[in-house]
Parts: sequence; structure tokens; C-alpha cells
Amino acid sequence: MNDIPLIDLSACCRGDDAEREAAKNIDLACRDVGFFTLCGHGIDRAVVEGAHSALRQFFMRPIAEKMKCRLKTGFTMVGDDYTPYGYSGLLEENAFAYMGQPGQPSDYVEKFSVGLLILKDEEPLPFPDDELGRDLRHKLKLYYMSCESLAARIQSW
Repeated sequence: MNDIPLIDLSACCRGDDAEREAAKNIDLACRDVGFFTLCGHGIDRAVVEGAHSALRQFFMRPIAEKMKCRLKTGFTMVGDDYTPYGYSGLLEENAFAYMGQPGQPSDYVEKFSVGLLILKDEEPLPFPDDELGRDLRHKLKLYYMSCESLAARIQSW
């Protein structure tokens, strides 16, 4: 596999030629490698650091507290049948099995997932019911909105 391309978007605010070049590089990366990373994207560093800090605090909690943040309705929610929400522990998921390859090792990942429904403050999502949990939800919402805005910008090219 090739290295994952790094695409710099910092020049894109200066004109259409830079946007066309970035779009061409993104297309090529998706076709050749399947992934790319971005820099110069314009997402406020404080938004990224805030989400990262809040997640680090969440993952330092005892396992019993994190387990309370599992999605009660199953893997996905009504209104967003693609995105998982909440906490998933180590070795609980298996990407191979999901892709129809049973018998492969489970994923060595611990995660907290959110999706489109984080934009609806009234939506009951599996966050901790305390000040740190409210802070986590707020900071992940800001991060989600920033990424959604960036994706819309890139798709407009």
C-alpha cells in the first residue's frame, strides 16, 4: 500500500485553481490509496483540541462508567440507521465480520461514536449524565459541525 496522501487546503481560499488542484488530488488519493489526510483545512485548532481533551477525560473513566454510555437501542438509532452512537469497548467490534469475513480477529479499538443526531440537542444520546458528559457532547458537536462544514466546502468543488 502507498503512503496515505497529505493534501494541503491552505491555498484553496485564494481561488478556483487551487480548489481544482485540491479536488484532483483528493480524487486521485481516493482512487489510488482509498484514504487521504488534510492540513490547512481551516478548522479552528481550539475545536480539535477541545474535542480531543474531552474524549481523553472520558476514556480515563472506569470501565463501569464508560459501559453506561452504550447505545440502549442497539447498534444504531432511528433517524440515523448508519451511524453507531456511544461507547464501544476493546475487541467488541469486528470490521472483518461486518464485511462478510467471519473468523478474523476483533478490532483492538475503544471508541466513542457520534453522528448527525448530535446536532439535535433534544436527542437523547448515550453521554455521561454529568458536567463532563455535557462538556463532551458540546465539544463533539462543535467538532462535528466543523467537519460537516469542511466536507460541504470540499464537495462544492
